[in-house]
Amino acid sequence: MSDPRTAEQSGTSRLPIFLLLAVLLVSATLLLGQAFEAAGIEKWFDRDQYQDRQVHKVSSLDELVEDFETQHNLWMPLAPPSTNFFGWTQVSTPDPMLFNPAGFPDDFVKGLVPVYRDGVVTYPVFVLEDADTRERVFRNVYGEVLAKTPVPPDYDPLWCLAEITFNPR
Repeated sequence: MSDPRTAEQSGTSRLPIFLLLAVLLVSATLLLGQAFEAAGIEKWFDRDQYQDRQVHKVSSLDELVEDFETQHNLWMPLAPPSTNFFGWTQVSTPDPMLFNPAGFPDDFVKGLVPVYRDGVVTYPVFVLEDADTRERVFRNVYGEVLAKTPVPPDYDPLWCLAEITFNPR
């Protein structure tokens, strides 16, 4: 048989060691966490890319229309308009764009559908020129109309054909 006092004494002599190990483990965890956090932010965060995204941030429907028209002018000569939609779309740059919902109509913001992309919530918006009215139509991922803007008064829908015909590249 073992002596009860010996087991009690050995248990109390190990308690300070376990407490010391627990304090050391917590301290090491905190110190390593701070070291990784400080190094991790600079390692993973690209400030130049962030600034570029901030420059292209859209704050209103008018700015989104302006971006659409810029992209429209860049890509239209490659894919001239057609009466039949053939399914070609062009992603705006930068992709995705930052936006401030405060400057958009309430119905527009309410109709946005969140989609996770690489762990980040994005709100895809598709813009097209209506073949009949020439309005700029904004749609969400379900194809629901978010907004429509009128065609500019001096807009000629055949501009790209003149561009291709008279200014071949």
